[in-house]
Amino acid sequence: MTHVEMAQDVVRYADSKEIEKFTVLGHSMGGKTAMTLATIHPERIDGIIVIDIPPKHSKNDKEYKSPTVDLISKLEKYKDLKGMTRAEAIDEINEFFSEEKAFAWLVTQNIGHVKGTRPPKAHWTCDMDAIYNNLENIYDMQLYGKYTKDDVLLVLGGRSYKYSRTTFEDVFPGLKARNVRVIPGAGHWVHAEKPEPTKVAVAEFLQWVDSGK
Repeated sequence: MTHVEMAQDVVRYADSKEIEKFTVLGHSMGGKTAMTLATIHPERIDGIIVIDIPPKHSKNDKEYKSPTVDLISKLEKYKDLKGMTRAEAIDEINEFFSEEKAFAWLVTQNIGHVKGTRPPKAHWTCDMDAIYNNLENIYDMQLYGKYTKDDVLLVLGGRSYKYSRTTFEDVFPGLKARNVRVIPGAGHWVHAEKPEPTKVAVAEFLQWVDSGK
C-alpha cells in the first residue's frame, strides 16, 4: 500500500468509467495520494485540491509531524473488534477519543456489522491489517516530479501546521496567494471541523476550473 499504488487505483477507476480528465481532492493521506497522482499522471488532471497535508514524511519530519500519527497508534488497540457489537464498538471508540471528535467520527464510519448476527457484531469495513502493516509507506512522501499547472488549491486549517507556500514548492512550483485558502479555527480535520467554509472554498475552485480558467 503505497501512494503510487493508490494513485494508480484512482487512474484505473477513472479508466473503468471512461473518464479521461478529472479534478482530484484528497485530505491527509489522500492528499499525498492526490499529489502523487498529479505528478505521475499530470495529463489526467484538470484540477487538484489538497486538504491540510504537506509533501513531507508525516512521522519523521519534526516540523510537520502529523497529529494523526499518535491517534493511529492509539487506535491499534481496537484493530480487533471481535466480541463487540457495532453499537458497543462505536460508543467505546467515541469515548476513548472524546477529545478528538472529528477523528472518532471518521473512524466509526468504517465500522460495519456482520450480516446475520443478532445483535449485529462489529467488523471493520476497511482492511486494518493492511493499514497497520503499511504505515511507513503511508507516512512517507516520495517525490516523482513537479505539477506545473496552476489549477491547484491548498485548503489549510488555521490551527494546523504553520505552513508557508514554500512548503509545497517541491510539488507545486510558483504557487500564488489565490492557490491557498486558510480556514480559520480549523485544525487538521478541516472539512469535519469547519464543513461550510471548506465546501465554499472547494465549490469556488471547481467553478473556476469548469469556467475554463
